[in-house]
Amino acid sequence: MVKRIVIMAFVLLVCRSNVHGAAQGSTSSDSVCGQGSGECVRSIIHPDQCLRAALECSPGLLRMVAVYAALKNGADPNMVCSGGIIGRPLHILANDYVQAVCLAELLCQHGAALEAKAKGGLGPLHLAAKFRNYNYAQFLLQKGADVNAQSRTFFTPLAWAVNNSDIKMVQLLLEHGASVMVQGRDGRTVFSYCVDNDIRELLEEYYEKEKQKEKEAEEFKEKLMSAVFD
Repeated sequence: MVKRIVIMAFVLLVCRSNVHGAAQGSTSSDSVCGQGSGECVRSIIHPDQCLRAALECSPGLLRMVAVYAALKNGADPNMVCSGGIIGRPLHILANDYVQAVCLAELLCQHGAALEAKAKGGLGPLHLAAKFRNYNYAQFLLQKGADVNAQSRTFFTPLAWAVNNSDIKMVQLLLEHGASVMVQGRDGRTVFSYCVDNDIRELLEEYYEKEKQKEKEAEEFKEKLMSAVFD
């Protein structure tokens, strides 16, 4: 697999170099196959194939090079991948504790969607919480991922973290605005999945904060309505 990735990345990088050369006036690459070098190489190795293969490899420098080469040559950062996780490239990285952030940054620079859905309506942040990938979850939140995104069963990233008894992840999500009041399909909130006393105390603290914010918002609305109609 590694040898295959090296060959793919090398060919794609050479392809890109030749395309740049052609843009500056060189036509040698076009004369080889009667078409632009980019199209010629893509008929043999599609960038999506390189990206998909690279994501299936173990972390390492060659993997980074392959992902870079694939994206620079037009690989779709939102293509559907299959394997251990059926989803998009950002979903695949949720189970990578070494290069997830670096590769995700590359993918985002090329248009990867933070809210793309995998099987079951799960987003990248759901899976980061599920696999306890704290650094990756932090990255996604900083990029603007929806902290209260719901799956098809209305499961939130916070619900995954609470279900895992992962207090560090719970704290991170709460600090970024995760709601403890979101209900699942069966009407249950995250309290239903909580078996850890420390996490329960944390959830109760944020629950009171949410209730207070709701109260203040309602009071402000009433004052505004009074000012308009009185």
